[in-house]
Amino acid sequence: MKIISIMPNIFVQRVNLKNNHNDYSSYRYPVRDEFVPGFQSKITYPITTQRDFKKHAIKTHKPCMYCNIPFSFDDGMYEKWKQAKLFSSPIKTLVSTLQPYKNSLHSTEREVFDCVEKIAQTRPEIKLNDAIRIIAVESNKKLLKVQLPIFDELMKASVNLPVENQYKLFELIQKSKYRMLKKPYIEEFSGKEFHYKIKNLAKTIPNEKKAERITKLAELLTIPEFRKNDQIREKTIKKIIKTIDPQHKIPSGTNFRNPKFTNKNLKKYILRAIQLEIQDVRQKDLTKICENAERQINGLPVTYKFSNKAFLYDLHEVLEGLEGEPIRGIIFEIAGKLPTSTDNIHAFITKHDEASCEKIAYDLLTPSVVTIEHMHPTYHKGPDKIFNWSVACKRCNNSRGSKEMDIFYKHYPKENAQKYWDAIIADCNKGYFTFNDTVGMLKIFKRQSKMKINSKNLKFRPEQ
Repeated sequence: MKIISIMPNIFVQRVNLKNNHNDYSSYRYPVRDEFVPGFQSKITYPITTQRDFKKHAIKTHKPCMYCNIPFSFDDGMYEKWKQAKLFSSPIKTLVSTLQPYKNSLHSTEREVFDCVEKIAQTRPEIKLNDAIRIIAVESNKKLLKVQLPIFDELMKASVNLPVENQYKLFELIQKSKYRMLKKPYIEEFSGKEFHYKIKNLAKTIPNEKKAERITKLAELLTIPEFRKNDQIREKTIKKIIKTIDPQHKIPSGTNFRNPKFTNKNLKKYILRAIQLEIQDVRQKDLTKICENAERQINGLPVTYKFSNKAFLYDLHEVLEGLEGEPIRGIIFEIAGKLPTSTDNIHAFITKHDEASCEKIAYDLLTPSVVTIEHMHPTYHKGPDKIFNWSVACKRCNNSRGSKEMDIFYKHYPKENAQKYWDAIIADCNKGYFTFNDTVGMLKIFKRQSKMKINSKNLKFRPEQ
């Protein structure tokens, strides 16, 4: 991961995005704090590398080509702050350090930051996760008032489903309500879901080797034989033992049909290895996930958080075989009304009321980091060259995924594209980009987005 940082005393420009889902004020805050990283190397102009393109976007506060948020940091800066243990420091320090970057947060994340700022005024010494727990008391109630009527609507619509699908949807809704109300219930252990959660939380562990080790161990629980509750093969058992303890020598003649090598016992064996690894990490969210996994493996009730992403994944399975049926579309349209942590402050707070400081900070900051967007996607044989690059925030870049650019742009005000290209054209005229590269960028953008861009201000400059 590349670490790109910004110099102290650079001012964050707030951009007024009228009629946009992100609305920024005109205030500026000076950046000066012991946690602020400085430039480690000079940008080479004209720009020819992705690294310099991203650094330049941060230095000049370029807007995301889609949502137009101004860039102030990248994921390298998050990593540096994490290593410096900024996120677990008192919130008065955290808020004062991150306040200059607030303009670059998406609207929901900025609302969360505003709430944390208010708490910092009265309780400056508490940590970020404690502040979130305080806010969560009311957020949990407000979120339920929105969620429960949507599930009632799903129940009403389910009467039009075939009996088998109707029963499955009823079970899914019951499970979801248990999760939302934080009531314990019995649920079969899913190695795939466990690995997904561990992998996401591992990103917040300062020790990268430790994070890789924990993720690798959790991946063992996704072995297909576990999912099918099959007898585990000798080859698989050896792989598990060697992954957990590479120095362990398996005695010849070992009976792999021994009860200690049953499906259930091997899951416990892997889980114990993960629990030993996270002991010195001291993150409650990791500990809670492992405790719940152990209870599930033993057939005991668990308390899990409701997750929109997990719900929609399960809903796809519930409605399997109904592709093309109108009722399927109706069900997903209703489910799409559920608030998410990206568009609802109460959903964000509720999602993180048991999270570590690092996880909360990761989800606050990383959606806004600068990334390189390939306008003509590389998986569609788009070139990995500067004339096919633009800068977009991680959230927009990930959200676009495999969507065509012209379709994806319909989610944003039309003027956002022109604002982005006005900034790029102005930079080209100053010599930050070559004339030919800029012309190439514009051509690919127009072809991919099917939008007209006013480029009359672009001045011809012969190549050096």
